Amino acid sequence: MPTCPNAGKPVRHTCSPSSLYVLLLLASVVLSAPVLCVADGESFGRLGKEYVDHVRPVVRRLCLECHSAKKKKGKLDLERFVALADVRRAPRKWQKVVEQLEAGEMPPEDKPQPSAADRRQLVDWARRYLRAEALANAGDPGRVVLRRLSNAEYDNTIRDLTGVDLRPAREFPIDSAAGEGFTNAGEALVMSPALLSKYLASAKGVADHAVLLPSGFRFSPKTTRSDWTNEILGEIRALYRSYTSGDREVGRGDTWSGANSINTTASDGRVDLARFMAALIRHRGRLINDLDAVDVVAREENLNPVYLRHLADMLTSQAPSPLLDGIRRRWRAAAPEDADAIIAEIGTWQRVLWKFNVVGHLGLVRPWQEPTDLLADRIALKVDLKPRPGESYIQVHLVAGDAGDGNRGDWVVWHKPRIESKGRPPLLLRDVRALATKLDGEIQAELARTTRYLDVVAALRSSKQTVDQVAADLQLDPGLLRSWVGVLNLGQQANRRITGHSRTS
Repeated sequence: MPTCPNAGKPVRHTCSPSSLYVLLLLASVVLSAPVLCVADGESFGRLGKEYVDHVRPVVRRLCLECHSAKKKKGKLDLERFVALADVRRAPRKWQKVVEQLEAGEMPPEDKPQPSAADRRQLVDWARRYLRAEALANAGDPGRVVLRRLSNAEYDNTIRDLTGVDLRPAREFPIDSAAGEGFTNAGEALVMSPALLSKYLASAKGVADHAVLLPSGFRFSPKTTRSDWTNEILGEIRALYRSYTSGDREVGRGDTWSGANSINTTASDGRVDLARFMAALIRHRGRLINDLDAVDVVAREENLNPVYLRHLADMLTSQAPSPLLDGIRRRWRAAAPEDADAIIAEIGTWQRVLWKFNVVGHLGLVRPWQEPTDLLADRIALKVDLKPRPGESYIQVHLVAGDAGDGNRGDWVVWHKPRIESKGRPPLLLRDVRALATKLDGEIQAELARTTRYLDVVAALRSSKQTVDQVAADLQLDPGLLRSWVGVLNLGQQANRRITGHSRTS
């Protein structure tokens, strides 16, 4: 067997730093392949001489009767192999020759048989030739079919390149299977003009998913600017949700790490106080005696130390505060099961004192959390006056109090408190007492003249005057007189006069 002249010798290369990467890449390819040595030209020269001098005469004598260019039994033509160059064009034919000779199937039993020496010479030469041919073509894969990616390979390649599972090959024809049953064999992966058009269309479709960035580009499952914007907003909100309670009920939800985060549509940025308040109650004694222990508590409870210190500082502070004093008292006396009630009270004050804007709205100049100004120079109050069942009167009290800081320097002005009724002018409260006294006096005076009203009503039966005319002549109240007429139901003539007057008045 021929040997490599350079086998076992060290190889030295001189290269510039710029070409080092290329050499390393080539080395990785070379080192990954087995080391083979190719037979030199002299080996084929000897094989060629042996073929002409010894092998071909035996073939002509024993084989060409059946395997000539004219007969070609078994589709084998040995007559065409005149020299070694002809043999090298069809090494597979000689593989078949060796198999037939070793199996004793050639020549057939009814034909002249080679001697043992001739058979041994033919087989030995053919094997040495095939080995030399194999060494000469070591590393050569043979005919390489120009192939394309299968549909699955194309989809996976686009997914790996873009990071998005776009599946552009869903519009491609189904890949056919080769004889072995594989759909990624080169012989089965044909390319047609129609398929090439689909490749171009899919490339344009993939490009539509590219999002240009200041530092490059990325790929998105969507293709519109609005969808790309919503994706970015979703990432912002997801970041807030991993640290806050989102837009859920205050005091409910996840841990600080956001491991159980719910995919809400928006986040208002409020921190979930459940675990914080539970830790503050459990470690209340340590924090009251030593506020610096908050860092240790934060590590033990896996909480954010900055926010935990902020809460602990507010709860342990001795500075008076109308807002915090009540919460502090409840915290100092709270049991672990009271945490939700304290959080609910804090949530009530949050909703009153702060306005939480939705996180992630682009273009807004206002912050996501705005304080609510509860101080106003005037507040309009309106109360519907409806008596309760069984009550004949309504009692209203106007009372103002302080915010827990004392009433020194406070003052309240009730500006024009009044009673308003549809179709009537407003009645100021300051005039109610005088009006009630006046009405009571008028009612008593009119009741004293009841007999006179009844006499006038009786006289109206024969009178042609209207109620208003009679009331004016006799100095009576026309409305009260009309009421008496209605109560006594004076007949159609009086009613016509009363009704007619009402239409013309």
